[in-house]
Amino acid sequence: MPKKMADELEKRSASMHISKSKYCKIVLQQWIDSKKKLTLGEK
Repeated sequence: MPKKMADELEKRSASMHISKSKYCKIVLQQWIDSKKKLTLGEK
């Protein structure tokens, strides 16, 4: 994972006072619930 992406995950999870893994689980669950197609790629 690029450092910039990892830093962003850390910043967002810290702002919510939760662990990075918990933040990722929340984001993935929201995506699963939305039933949208996942497109992986770097910008």
